[in-house]
Amino acid sequence: MLRNNVDHVYSWIGGIDHHLLFHTLEFFNNSQRTHISYEDVRKEINRMKKMVTTIPYRIPNIIKDYHIKVEMDDNQQMAELYHSLYVNDQLNKKIIIYSEWIQPLKIAELDLDLSKETIYYMHLAHECFHVLEDYGLVPVVGKNNKNLERARSEVGAHIFVTEYLNLPIHPRLIGYLIAIEKGWLSRNEFVIMMEQNISKLTEKGVAMNDFFIR
Repeated sequence: MLRNNVDHVYSWIGGIDHHLLFHTLEFFNNSQRTHISYEDVRKEINRMKKMVTTIPYRIPNIIKDYHIKVEMDDNQQMAELYHSLYVNDQLNKKIIIYSEWIQPLKIAELDLDLSKETIYYMHLAHECFHVLEDYGLVPVVGKNNKNLERARSEVGAHIFVTEYLNLPIHPRLIGYLIAIEKGWLSRNEFVIMMEQNISKLTEKGVAMNDFFIR
């Protein structure tokens, strides 16, 4: 579907509902042992959106109220695994943001112009959402299915970030675009990966062929 259109990958990105796509992938990849259909995905996403809009907290308040330290880390090996982390070992609560990913992103084809500050707050907001979960202030985690809990947690964090910063595209896609712009990921590799992901969703009946087309 995409392999012949590598040179126009940004045109392709502009033509899909990337929020729906990446939320769907989150649910599918974290819930592979649980049957999930596109109707289930839409219900879960709508549920998370309603929940996130009720969160009154602002990022500075979260950091202050729960005594969270924020650290920048230039460890490249860890950055290959994580963009950011929330660590709570009782005595030392902190958010770690890996500096490799704090890069400005400007892509004319997508009318996208995100500063380093915006990218920084994107990661900070994501982890702040997990802080709220940790303290039981966000009713995301259920009790019956750990895989589904993990998916809800990540989708909730992505929605929280998107709403907080009014992001035009999904936070995971921003990470991929930074990797492409910095030469860490080729356009061809990205296209093949997304093609495989979409094929997997349609083959498993999670999504219809035109599910993500705008």
